[in-house]
Amino acid sequence: MQNKKLSITETAVLLVREEVIEKTHQKNERGKMMEDELFDLVLRAQEGDKEALSKIIATVLPAIRNAKQKIKKDRQDDLEQNIVETLIKKIMTYDLNRTPDFSTFCKKLD
Repeated sequence: MQNKKLSITETAVLLVREEVIEKTHQKNERGKMMEDELFDLVLRAQEGDKEALSKIIATVLPAIRNAKQKIKKDRQDDLEQNIVETLIKKIMTYDLNRTPDFSTFCKKLD
């Protein structure tokens, strides 16, 4: 089996995914509350609520910026925008009925 070479965007998305999963799996009420809130926001975004979509992006933006800093400077152009676009596509196509927990959603971001 061949290993697929990941693009810069794919690599950054994986870094974002790991950070978001870590935050939603915190062993406290805040982690559970964040996971529940994000699930509700994804549901609302899929129903056309642009404010919910903006809140998801705002929640994930620090992780996106952290991932961006881990990529070589010469490869950072448009990276934040590419990751946000990937996130929006995943949010809008995610089947909440099949996998209704947010950490599984995050695992499918690659």
